[in-house]
Amino acid sequence: MIALDSLLPAARSLEDWLIGIRRHFHQHPELSCQERQTAAAIAGRLREMGLEVQEGVGGTGVVGLLRGGPGPCVGVRVDIDALPVTEATGAAYASLEPGVMHACGHDAHITCGLGAARILAPLAQELRGSIKFIFQPSEEIVSGAMRMIEDGVLEHPPLERCVGFHVSALYPAPTLCFSHGPKMAGTNSFTITVRGRSGHAGYPHLTVDPIPIAAQIVLALQTIVSRQVQPTEPAVLTIGAIHGGAKCNIIGEEVVMEGTMRFFRGDLRDAMVAWAERIVQGVADSMGGSAEIAFDQSTPPLVCDDRLTDLTMEACAVALGEGVVVRSDERFMGGEDFAFFAERVPSAHFWLGIRDPGADDWPPLHSDRFDINESALAPGAAALAASAVALIEEARS
Repeated sequence: MIALDSLLPAARSLEDWLIGIRRHFHQHPELSCQERQTAAAIAGRLREMGLEVQEGVGGTGVVGLLRGGPGPCVGVRVDIDALPVTEATGAAYASLEPGVMHACGHDAHITCGLGAARILAPLAQELRGSIKFIFQPSEEIVSGAMRMIEDGVLEHPPLERCVGFHVSALYPAPTLCFSHGPKMAGTNSFTITVRGRSGHAGYPHLTVDPIPIAAQIVLALQTIVSRQVQPTEPAVLTIGAIHGGAKCNIIGEEVVMEGTMRFFRGDLRDAMVAWAERIVQGVADSMGGSAEIAFDQSTPPLVCDDRLTDLTMEACAVALGEGVVVRSDERFMGGEDFAFFAERVPSAHFWLGIRDPGADDWPPLHSDRFDINESALAPGAAALAASAVALIEEARS
């Protein structure tokens, strides 16, 4: 069996390579569904390591299979897409693509995934199973995981366990923070279209103004969480965008609003959807207009397997040291489409701290100033490698 305490020294020896890889991907980000050059670069590096590579999985996804000895197959999943953000870090390696930035740290995810593969590739004969390194597109629009699953990423050979991770500015580099049970919220985005009857703003009695209807709908929707959901149950409903009107003296025909729901139970999601539908239609009807709500881009809650969480925590503590690994079962209202993998395959997931040690403040994920302390890359790669080795051994038991 591979000695777990050998993995961090192996990762440290690759530190310059890891930093170079991360900066390359940071300078050349690609949006969801457009990760063609990113995918090609990942595939090329995996082939150089001797892995069996499959491209075009779920569109622009890449899978590298490291075959070890007879035994189970486990997965290491990382995401690869960037965001429509104009970078403002001023870094020497800042994005070269106008209006596109790795503001969510997926460049670091790619790097750690490739790093784990490079660490373990020379040790393939010592593995008592195989590892799929899954480089998933389109996480930011929560479509890539399901596309890869529909394309068979969980089969041939079948995936028995999986690990994922995400960088976090909440923790100093290179802290690893593990969670048991429900970790990240299920999400459901929606669009509300409110329709009235347009006319002159000086004669509102001859119109049906969709703006006050929309305003009442926004206020009424807030009662779902405050008055319909049990107070001890985490839930969020946010209207993030409102579009309507053209000029101060015109009452327009239509207002469009976009929002999101967050929840940790599927039955609560169904109830929130039903409440929202009644409120939207009821308020509009009572004010003489009409409205409809359409739901899309839904993800389930990310629920970590307790046994695998304990196992990967122990493995990472051996690989990186006890002081690096912490536990926090705090729930987070952000969504993560790794949840689709965790629904189907027992999985663990951890945060990788990327904040400067001693820093009191750090730009958050999705900020145009977001960056990472690159000293986290080698520990992140070692943690993924250690987790994969541990998951193989657990699946054999």
